[in-house]
Amino acid sequence: MRNALGFTLIGILLVIGLAAAPAAGAQASGTIEGVVMLAPANTPLAGVPVSLEWYEGTTLKQTLQTQTDAGGGFSFTGLALGGENVYAVSALYKDVAYFGDMITLTASAPQKAVRLEVYETTDDDSGIVIERAHLIISPLNEGVQVGQMFIVSNAGGKTFIGRPLQEGGQPVTFRIYLPKGADQLTFDAGELGERFISVPDGAADTMPIPPGQSSAQIVLSYTLPPQGTPWSMDYTLYYPVKNLNVLVSMGWVVEGAPLEFAGTMGGEMPFLNYAARDLPANTTLHLTFQSSATAGGTAGKSGTAAPAGSAQNTMLGIAIGLGTLLLIGLVTYPLWIPGRQGRT
Repeated sequence: MRNALGFTLIGILLVIGLAAAPAAGAQASGTIEGVVMLAPANTPLAGVPVSLEWYEGTTLKQTLQTQTDAGGGFSFTGLALGGENVYAVSALYKDVAYFGDMITLTASAPQKAVRLEVYETTDDDSGIVIERAHLIISPLNEGVQVGQMFIVSNAGGKTFIGRPLQEGGQPVTFRIYLPKGADQLTFDAGELGERFISVPDGAADTMPIPPGQSSAQIVLSYTLPPQGTPWSMDYTLYYPVKNLNVLVSMGWVVEGAPLEFAGTMGGEMPFLNYAARDLPANTTLHLTFQSSATAGGTAGKSGTAAPAGSAQNTMLGIAIGLGTLLLIGLVTYPLWIPGRQGRT
Protein backbone atom coordinates (compact mmCIF):
# COMPACT_ATOMS: atom_id res chain seq x y z
CA MET A 1 0.00 0.00 0.00
CA ARG A 2 1.08 3.57 -0.59
CA ASN A 3 1.61 5.55 2.58
CA ALA A 4 0.89 9.20 3.36
CA LEU A 5 3.87 10.21 1.23
CA GLY A 6 2.42 8.65 -1.91
CA PHE A 7 -1.10 9.93 -1.38
CA THR A 8 0.10 13.48 -0.65
CA LEU A 9 2.14 13.53 -3.86
CA ILE A 10 -0.79 12.14 -5.81
CA GLY A 11 -3.01 14.91 -4.48
CA ILE A 12 -0.50 17.61 -5.39
CA LEU A 13 -0.03 16.25 -8.88
CA LEU A 14 -3.72 15.74 -9.53
CA VAL A 15 -4.31 19.41 -8.74
CA ILE A 16 -1.62 20.34 -11.25
CA GLY A 17 -2.68 17.88 -13.93
CA LEU A 18 -6.46 18.16 -13.72
CA ALA A 19 -7.10 21.76 -12.69
CA ALA A 20 -8.06 22.71 -16.23
CA ALA A 21 -10.50 19.83 -16.72
CA PRO A 22 -14.03 21.18 -17.21
CA ALA A 23 -16.90 19.88 -15.09
CA ALA A 24 -19.46 19.80 -17.89
CA GLY A 25 -21.09 16.56 -18.93
CA ALA A 26 -19.09 14.34 -21.25
CA GLN A 27 -19.82 14.13 -24.98
CA ALA A 28 -18.44 11.47 -27.35
CA SER A 29 -17.18 13.54 -30.28
CA GLY A 30 -13.48 14.01 -29.61
CA THR A 31 -10.52 12.91 -31.74
CA ILE A 32 -6.88 12.21 -30.97
CA GLU A 33 -4.62 11.64 -33.94
CA GLY A 34 -0.89 11.59 -34.35
CA VAL A 35 2.26 10.04 -35.74
CA VAL A 36 4.93 7.69 -34.39
CA MET A 37 8.51 8.65 -35.28
CA LEU A 38 11.78 6.82 -34.70
CA ALA A 39 14.09 9.35 -33.03
CA PRO A 40 16.52 10.92 -33.51
CA ALA A 41 16.28 10.18 -37.25
CA ASN A 42 12.61 11.34 -37.36
CA THR A 43 11.60 8.34 -39.44
CA PRO A 44 7.86 7.50 -39.45
CA LEU A 45 7.18 3.91 -38.44
CA ALA A 46 4.44 1.71 -39.90
CA GLY A 47 2.75 -1.15 -38.06
CA VAL A 48 3.56 0.10 -34.55
CA PRO A 49 0.95 -0.80 -31.90
CA VAL A 50 -0.63 2.32 -30.36
CA SER A 51 -2.83 2.33 -27.26
CA LEU A 52 -5.14 4.97 -25.83
CA GLU A 53 -5.93 4.71 -22.12
CA TRP A 54 -9.07 6.55 -21.07
CA TYR A 55 -9.12 7.64 -17.43
CA GLU A 56 -12.05 9.14 -15.59
CA GLY A 57 -10.30 10.92 -12.77
CA THR A 58 -7.72 8.35 -11.68
CA THR A 59 -9.78 5.31 -12.74
CA LEU A 60 -8.91 3.49 -15.97
CA LYS A 61 -12.22 3.05 -17.84
CA GLN A 62 -11.13 1.65 -21.19
CA THR A 63 -8.12 0.91 -23.39
CA LEU A 64 -8.36 1.32 -27.16
CA GLN A 65 -5.78 -0.06 -29.59
CA THR A 66 -4.74 0.48 -33.18
CA GLN A 67 -1.64 0.35 -35.39
CA THR A 68 0.17 3.03 -37.36
CA ASP A 69 -0.41 3.26 -41.10
CA ALA A 70 2.25 3.40 -43.82
CA GLY A 71 3.06 7.01 -42.88
CA GLY A 72 3.29 6.31 -39.17
CA GLY A 73 -0.13 7.86 -38.51
CA PHE A 74 -2.92 6.78 -36.16
CA SER A 75 -6.30 8.07 -35.00
CA PHE A 76 -8.84 7.55 -32.21
CA THR A 77 -12.32 9.01 -32.69
CA GLY A 78 -15.60 9.22 -30.77
CA LEU A 79 -13.88 10.22 -27.52
CA ALA A 80 -15.65 11.80 -24.57
CA LEU A 81 -15.22 15.53 -23.97
CA GLY A 82 -15.04 17.44 -20.71
CA GLY A 83 -15.71 16.15 -17.25
CA GLU A 84 -12.85 14.27 -15.64
CA ASN A 85 -11.91 12.49 -18.86
CA VAL A 86 -8.14 12.26 -19.37
CA TYR A 87 -6.32 10.32 -22.09
CA ALA A 88 -2.86 8.75 -22.28
CA VAL A 89 -1.56 7.66 -25.70
CA SER A 90 1.37 5.25 -25.98
CA ALA A 91 3.31 3.48 -28.70
CA LEU A 92 5.02 0.12 -28.21
CA TYR A 93 8.40 -0.27 -29.91
CA LYS A 94 11.02 -2.93 -29.18
CA ASP A 95 8.93 -4.02 -26.15
CA VAL A 96 9.10 -0.53 -24.59
CA ALA A 97 6.00 1.68 -24.20
CA TYR A 98 6.42 5.42 -24.87
CA PHE A 99 3.77 7.81 -23.55
CA GLY A 100 2.92 11.34 -24.62
CA ASP A 101 1.54 14.11 -22.42
CA MET A 102 -1.79 13.66 -20.68
CA ILE A 103 -4.64 14.89 -22.90
CA THR A 104 -8.00 16.47 -22.13
CA LEU A 105 -10.58 17.27 -24.81
CA THR A 106 -13.24 19.99 -24.55
CA ALA A 107 -16.14 21.23 -26.64
CA SER A 108 -14.03 24.21 -27.71
CA ALA A 109 -10.98 22.01 -28.47
CA PRO A 110 -12.31 18.54 -29.37
CA GLN A 111 -9.27 17.47 -31.41
CA LYS A 112 -5.65 16.92 -30.41
CA ALA A 113 -2.63 16.06 -32.54
CA VAL A 114 0.24 14.24 -30.87
CA ARG A 115 3.72 13.11 -31.88
CA LEU A 116 5.17 10.04 -30.21
CA GLU A 117 8.92 9.54 -30.42
CA VAL A 118 10.33 6.05 -29.93
CA TYR A 119 13.95 4.88 -29.77
CA GLU A 120 16.21 1.96 -30.37
CA THR A 121 17.33 0.21 -27.18
CA THR A 122 20.64 -0.42 -25.41
CA ASP A 123 22.01 -2.15 -22.31
CA ASP A 124 24.83 0.42 -21.98
CA ASP A 125 24.26 2.64 -18.92
CA SER A 126 27.06 5.12 -19.67
CA GLY A 127 24.51 7.85 -20.47
CA ILE A 128 22.62 7.54 -17.15
CA VAL A 129 23.11 10.47 -14.79
CA ILE A 130 21.21 11.68 -11.73
CA GLU A 131 20.16 15.27 -12.33
CA ARG A 132 19.01 15.65 -8.72
CA ALA A 133 19.14 13.33 -5.74
CA HIS A 134 17.22 14.23 -2.58
CA LEU A 135 17.44 12.50 0.80
CA ILE A 136 14.92 13.81 3.34
CA ILE A 137 15.79 12.56 6.82
CA SER A 138 13.85 13.02 10.06
CA PRO A 139 15.24 11.33 13.20
CA LEU A 140 12.58 10.55 15.83
CA ASN A 141 12.50 8.64 19.10
CA GLU A 142 10.54 5.83 17.44
CA GLY A 143 12.84 5.61 14.43
CA VAL A 144 14.21 7.54 11.47
CA GLN A 145 11.92 8.44 8.55
CA VAL A 146 13.67 8.71 5.19
CA GLY A 147 12.23 9.98 1.90
CA GLN A 148 14.18 9.88 -1.35
CA MET A 149 13.65 11.25 -4.83
CA PHE A 150 15.85 10.80 -7.89
CA ILE A 151 15.47 12.77 -11.13
CA VAL A 152 17.30 10.80 -13.81
CA SER A 153 18.52 11.75 -17.29
CA ASN A 154 19.67 9.60 -20.19
CA ALA A 155 22.29 11.46 -22.21
CA GLY A 156 22.48 8.71 -24.84
CA GLY A 157 20.46 8.39 -28.03
CA LYS A 158 18.84 5.06 -27.16
CA THR A 159 16.48 3.86 -24.44
CA PHE A 160 18.35 2.13 -21.65
CA ILE A 161 16.58 -1.18 -20.98
CA GLY A 162 18.94 -2.34 -18.25
CA ARG A 163 21.07 -5.39 -17.69
CA PRO A 164 21.07 -8.14 -15.04
CA LEU A 165 23.33 -7.69 -12.02
CA GLN A 166 23.94 -11.43 -12.08
CA GLU A 167 23.52 -14.25 -14.60
CA GLY A 168 19.89 -15.17 -15.06
CA GLY A 169 18.66 -12.12 -13.17
CA GLN A 170 16.11 -9.55 -14.27
CA PRO A 171 17.51 -6.52 -16.12
CA VAL A 172 17.68 -3.45 -13.87
CA THR A 173 17.90 0.17 -14.99
CA PHE A 174 18.51 2.06 -11.73
CA ARG A 175 20.04 0.82 -8.48
CA ILE A 176 19.01 2.31 -5.14
CA TYR A 177 21.18 1.85 -2.08
CA LEU A 178 19.32 1.13 1.16
CA PRO A 179 21.06 1.49 4.53
CA LYS A 180 21.15 -1.52 6.82
CA GLY A 181 17.95 -1.82 8.83
CA ALA A 182 15.74 -0.13 6.22
CA ASP A 183 12.13 -1.20 6.76
CA GLN A 184 8.61 -0.35 5.54
CA LEU A 185 9.95 0.35 2.05
CA THR A 186 7.33 2.07 -0.12
CA PHE A 187 7.55 3.37 -3.69
CA ASP A 188 5.26 5.99 -5.16
CA ALA A 189 4.91 4.06 -8.43
CA GLY A 190 4.77 0.29 -8.12
CA GLU A 191 5.47 -2.27 -5.42
CA LEU A 192 8.59 -4.19 -4.51
CA GLY A 193 8.48 -7.39 -6.54
CA GLU A 194 6.75 -5.71 -9.48
CA ARG A 195 8.42 -2.72 -11.14
CA PHE A 196 10.96 -2.57 -8.30
CA ILE A 197 12.99 -5.58 -7.19
CA SER A 198 15.37 -6.44 -4.36
CA VAL A 199 19.08 -6.51 -5.20
CA PRO A 200 22.23 -6.75 -3.06
CA ASP A 201 22.52 -3.66 -0.81
CA GLY A 202 19.12 -2.29 -1.78
CA ALA A 203 16.49 -2.19 -4.50
CA ALA A 204 16.38 -1.51 -8.22
CA ASP A 205 14.04 -0.14 -10.84
CA THR A 206 13.32 -2.17 -13.97
CA MET A 207 11.58 0.58 -15.93
CA PRO A 208 13.37 1.52 -19.19
CA ILE A 209 14.87 5.02 -19.24
CA PRO A 210 14.35 6.89 -22.54
CA PRO A 211 16.77 9.52 -23.84
CA GLY A 212 16.36 13.05 -22.56
CA GLN A 213 16.86 15.31 -19.58
CA SER A 214 14.85 14.36 -16.46
CA SER A 215 13.24 11.50 -18.38
CA ALA A 216 12.71 9.31 -15.30
CA GLN A 217 11.86 9.87 -11.65
CA ILE A 218 11.84 7.58 -8.61
CA VAL A 219 10.22 8.42 -5.26
CA LEU A 220 10.45 6.14 -2.22
CA SER A 221 10.38 6.14 1.57
CA TYR A 222 11.44 3.81 4.37
CA THR A 223 12.22 3.76 8.08
CA LEU A 224 15.40 3.05 10.03
CA PRO A 225 15.61 1.80 13.63
CA PRO A 226 15.79 4.36 16.47
CA GLN A 227 19.17 6.06 16.71
CA GLY A 228 20.98 7.96 19.43
CA THR A 229 22.87 11.20 18.94
CA PRO A 230 25.20 11.39 17.20
CA TRP A 231 24.57 8.58 14.72
CA SER A 232 26.08 7.78 11.34
CA MET A 233 24.85 6.48 8.01
CA ASP A 234 26.76 5.55 4.87
CA TYR A 235 24.97 6.08 1.57
CA THR A 236 26.17 5.06 -1.91
CA LEU A 237 25.16 6.73 -5.17
CA TYR A 238 25.76 4.34 -8.06
CA TYR A 239 25.56 6.93 -10.86
CA PRO A 240 27.08 10.37 -11.47
CA VAL A 241 25.11 13.06 -9.59
CA LYS A 242 24.85 16.65 -10.76
CA ASN A 243 22.99 17.96 -7.71
CA LEU A 244 22.58 16.36 -4.28
CA ASN A 245 20.42 17.70 -1.44
CA VAL A 246 20.33 16.12 2.01
CA LEU A 247 17.37 17.65 3.86
CA VAL A 248 17.25 17.10 7.62
CA SER A 249 14.45 18.12 9.98
CA MET A 250 14.91 21.24 12.06
CA GLY A 251 16.70 20.61 15.32
CA TRP A 252 19.28 18.31 13.74
CA VAL A 253 22.52 18.87 11.85
CA VAL A 254 24.40 16.67 9.39
CA GLU A 255 28.09 16.56 8.57
CA GLY A 256 29.90 14.75 5.80
CA ALA A 257 32.12 15.85 2.94
CA PRO A 258 31.41 17.24 0.39
CA LEU A 259 28.10 18.58 1.82
CA GLU A 260 27.75 22.29 2.52
CA PHE A 261 24.90 24.03 4.34
CA ALA A 262 22.60 25.72 1.81
CA GLY A 263 19.76 27.23 3.86
CA THR A 264 16.25 25.88 4.46
CA MET A 265 13.55 24.38 2.24
CA GLY A 266 9.97 23.31 2.80
CA GLY A 267 7.64 26.14 3.89
CA GLU A 268 5.37 25.17 6.81
CA MET A 269 7.56 22.22 7.84
CA PRO A 270 11.06 23.38 6.86
CA PHE A 271 14.14 21.23 6.51
CA LEU A 272 17.79 22.24 6.68
CA ASN A 273 19.35 21.77 3.24
CA TYR A 274 22.88 20.44 2.78
CA ALA A 275 24.05 20.35 -0.84
CA ALA A 276 26.80 18.98 -3.07
CA ARG A 277 27.39 19.02 -6.81
CA ASP A 278 29.08 16.96 -9.52
CA LEU A 279 29.70 13.70 -7.68
CA PRO A 280 31.22 10.78 -9.61
CA ALA A 281 29.55 7.39 -9.89
CA ASN A 282 29.83 5.07 -6.88
CA THR A 283 30.34 7.92 -4.42
CA THR A 284 29.76 6.80 -0.83
CA LEU A 285 28.68 9.52 1.59
CA HIS A 286 29.69 9.15 5.23
CA LEU A 287 26.98 11.16 7.03
CA THR A 288 26.89 11.97 10.74
CA PHE A 289 23.69 13.30 12.35
CA GLN A 290 23.30 14.89 15.75
CA SER A 291 20.84 17.03 17.65
CA SER A 292 21.53 20.75 17.27
CA ALA A 293 21.34 20.99 21.08
CA THR A 294 24.38 18.74 21.42
CA ALA A 295 26.02 20.57 18.51
CA GLY A 296 25.88 23.92 20.28
CA GLY A 297 22.29 24.81 19.37
CA THR A 298 23.03 25.63 15.73
CA ALA A 299 22.50 23.87 12.42
CA GLY A 300 24.97 25.04 9.83
CA LYS A 301 25.07 28.20 11.99
CA SER A 302 21.30 28.26 11.64
CA GLY A 303 18.40 26.26 13.07
CA THR A 304 16.16 25.66 16.07
CA ALA A 305 15.23 22.73 18.24
CA ALA A 306 12.88 20.25 16.58
CA PRO A 307 9.29 20.33 17.88
CA ALA A 308 7.80 17.11 19.23
CA GLY A 309 5.69 15.22 16.69
CA SER A 310 4.45 11.82 15.68
CA ALA A 311 5.88 9.66 12.93
CA GLN A 312 2.73 10.41 10.91
CA ASN A 313 3.35 14.14 11.10
CA THR A 314 6.97 13.61 10.12
CA MET A 315 5.95 11.55 7.10
CA LEU A 316 3.59 14.36 6.16
CA GLY A 317 6.52 16.73 6.43
CA ILE A 318 8.60 14.50 4.19
CA ALA A 319 5.73 14.36 1.69
CA ILE A 320 5.44 18.15 1.75
CA GLY A 321 9.18 18.43 1.23
CA LEU A 322 9.07 16.14 -1.79
CA GLY A 323 5.92 17.88 -3.03
CA THR A 324 7.72 21.22 -2.85
CA LEU A 325 10.52 19.81 -5.00
CA LEU A 326 7.96 18.55 -7.52
CA LEU A 327 6.23 21.89 -7.64
CA ILE A 328 9.42 23.80 -8.46
CA GLY A 329 9.68 21.93 -11.72
CA LEU A 330 11.62 18.72 -11.14
CA VAL A 331 8.79 16.54 -12.45
CA THR A 332 6.50 17.54 -15.27
CA TYR A 333 4.09 14.60 -15.67
CA PRO A 334 1.63 13.07 -13.16
CA LEU A 335 2.97 10.04 -11.33
CA TRP A 336 -0.49 8.54 -10.84
CA ILE A 337 -0.38 7.00 -14.30
CA PRO A 338 1.73 3.89 -13.61
CA GLY A 339 4.78 3.43 -15.83
CA ARG A 340 5.21 6.54 -17.93
CA GLN A 341 7.65 4.44 -19.90
CA GLY A 342 7.21 0.72 -19.57
CA ARG A 343 8.56 -2.69 -20.42
CA THR A 344 6.07 -5.29 -21.59
